[in-house]
Amino acid sequence: MKLISKLFALLVILLVMVFALSNRATVSVDLWPTGLVVDAPLGLVACLGLILGMITGSTVIWLSMIPHQMLSKKLRREMNILKTQLDNAQKAVLPVRPDYDLTMLPRPRPLARLRRLFGGPTP
Repeated sequence: MKLISKLFALLVILLVMVFALSNRATVSVDLWPTGLVVDAPLGLVACLGLILGMITGSTVIWLSMIPHQMLSKKLRREMNILKTQLDNAQKAVLPVRPDYDLTMLPRPRPLARLRRLFGGPTP
């Protein structure tokens, strides 16, 4: 998937470069509220518009994610508190004996009883 993303980004960059190089005609850009008029190549104006749009869109998305990030942080804190409470409750109900070794328990044999009931060989 990363390879496909990189190939797609490379293709977009290549297309933007070809567009910018093939549109070198000079255009006048009037920056309305200031009254400033700028003469620049069409490719440059288009690329700057694209970059400005990407920055604006990224900023809007980032700002819209802030409430979700705050909720996630709050829920993560609550989850940690509940985990601590659960651990404390389990320690109170099921105290762990230091001399109790789970590796010494016999291995479960679920088919052993069926084999004894129906006369099959037992391992």
